[in-house]
Amino acid sequence: MFIYQLTNTTAYQMMGYVIKTGGGETIVIDGGNHGQSDELYRILCEVGKNVDLWILTHEHSDHYGSIIDLFDLHDDINVKIFMYNDCAPRIKELLDDEDAAEVTEWNEFIGKSGFNLGSFYVGQVLDIGGVKIECLGRDNPEIHENIMNNQSLVLRISDGAFSIIFLADLGIEGGDKLVSFTGDELKSTAVQMAHHGQNGVSKAVYEKIGAKYAFWPTPKWLWENTPYLGGEPGEGHFQTPEVIGWMKELGCINITSFDKTIVFDTDSERLIEK
Repeated sequence: MFIYQLTNTTAYQMMGYVIKTGGGETIVIDGGNHGQSDELYRILCEVGKNVDLWILTHEHSDHYGSIIDLFDLHDDINVKIFMYNDCAPRIKELLDDEDAAEVTEWNEFIGKSGFNLGSFYVGQVLDIGGVKIECLGRDNPEIHENIMNNQSLVLRISDGAFSIIFLADLGIEGGDKLVSFTGDELKSTAVQMAHHGQNGVSKAVYEKIGAKYAFWPTPKWLWENTPYLGGEPGEGHFQTPEVIGWMKELGCINITSFDKTIVFDTDSERLIEK
């Protein structure tokens, strides 16, 4: 597999991944924020414009905004099936105004998209060209803290030799529930760092996963703990330095994409130039 971790092209945090299987199929996870669709479109043109499976992990605009922008601007991207966790009906009464507005924006788009839609259930396994996509977690309506992030889909994608867990924006409560349900079944070669590497799951989740590689969908200012509205590295209130310390203790190799989209070849386990 080739894993593309999209770079930030605006000041906002975002998450977007494109996976090219050994058989030539394309899987997309999220896409990024509003204003970032040019990079997403560039990568999709590079891999062939045909998406076999597109997944949205949860309904926050730093994950879906570029999807809306992309299809507003272009009509030459073909999507075979689009899967997402439509958790809003189960948590509607718990959402704050900001989350409710984002859910409304997403629902308006997806309702008129014309996509062939599907949803995941825990334990479901899809096979896309020999690559398995396993759903390890989905909505947690009983969790009333950090509500929308804790509804994130948790997925493991594996080609048999290399596996990566996508935690999306899962919070500490959702992470603790994930460990209690799955335990040692979380073991994977790589992990996508929860909530852009800060204010996500606990260290115990990363210990259970035991990954060799940590993929960080994290802008440089967040990695350096710089205040979002300006300041010096280290002056922010973010948890990133602590989490970087965890991954160092766990012996992980960090994969970042501050300045450009990176491509990771899972066969050779190295970054390649594109």
